[in-house]
Amino acid sequence: MRAFPLIALSTLAATLTANAAAISLVNHGFETGDLTGWVSTGNVQALGPTSVVTFNNIVWDITPNGDVMGALNSDGAIATELDAFFGLPFGTLQNLNLPGVNPAGGALTNGSGIYQDFMGNAGDTVTMFFDYVARDYVSFNDPAFGVLVGPTGFQAQILASIWGGGIEVDTAGNSGWRAITFTLAETGMHRLGFAVTNDKDTILDAALFLDVAPGGSSTDDPGDLVPGESPLFPVLPDSGGFGGPFEFFDPTPGLWYDPPFAEAYTYTLFGGAEFIEFSTPDAGFGFGDLLFTDLTGANASFVAMAGVKYAIAPTSSFKISGIPNFAIDFQDPNFAIAFPAFLDWTGTATKLQIDITPHPDAIPEPSTYALLGAGLAVLAYRRFRA
Repeated sequence: MRAFPLIALSTLAATLTANAAAISLVNHGFETGDLTGWVSTGNVQALGPTSVVTFNNIVWDITPNGDVMGALNSDGAIATELDAFFGLPFGTLQNLNLPGVNPAGGALTNGSGIYQDFMGNAGDTVTMFFDYVARDYVSFNDPAFGVLVGPTGFQAQILASIWGGGIEVDTAGNSGWRAITFTLAETGMHRLGFAVTNDKDTILDAALFLDVAPGGSSTDDPGDLVPGESPLFPVLPDSGGFGGPFEFFDPTPGLWYDPPFAEAYTYTLFGGAEFIEFSTPDAGFGFGDLLFTDLTGANASFVAMAGVKYAIAPTSSFKISGIPNFAIDFQDPNFAIAFPAFLDWTGTATKLQIDITPHPDAIPEPSTYALLGAGLAVLAYRRFRA
């Protein structure tokens, strides 16, 4: 999986409008069973549970939050016409996927789009959940986009792709259900839109699903995906039971590692290797921003934003803490079943050890750990919650 761009550590501040509200759209979750309230172009439908088959016969099963979800397939419309469809300047979407700007990018060929117009005030927010599935492989990128067009300006971004922008799912991958929230910069009529496209060819279409809340996303077959190359298919521990420590012997740097069920994690390398880069799961996993603490003193403590890869001074041990109780509470509907962390290091490690601080209110039934210990709950790690 291609690395996310590194960013410098910084403090971000946001000013909220006093009377800001969360916008509710017409037929926000497509529960009318059709596209009432929405305008579409290309291959767009309202569907129930849907299976997406990739080029290498991985089957991703996507289910809505309720009975129905919006479903876009990246065919049916000419990609260059999507800008006009959304009311964007010509070339806006293509510019996000230009080879000179996005190393994974290329010419957008065809795609599909959907939008809804609504009134809103500056500071209001509008949220949609999406799930992106790639049928194609690297070096195709097939990006999906989210746009918000206001009275005088617009916002546009890549939501997900194969390996260049947004949630990067890699070959035949799946983003799982993720949230995208736009904040209105001005008052007036706005247009919220979504698109999914092909680039470089017009075959092996990508799929984009939309809903008002997260649904389900799973596969029984990881195909040729390599454990650790995606946060949705992380490396699992070689040893460790409830309470840890969880051990990974002769680990490989630059992969995602995942022990379950804790409110804090301490990562330690043995054999002389030192961490130089890390990332917590992106916000779609339900954890939010967390506290980074270097246990060797090589780095100052800071708040690590969800899903951002940070370059750090070499260190052999650090801690991530501040995970909210609901995210590790088996009884909570927002329970997050995994905490994949991206870890990269310099040198050769003989062992990666992850010590955990379990929360007493989040202890599962003994039968659950029996399943995990027997290896019968592996599919739980392939069910993705946003």
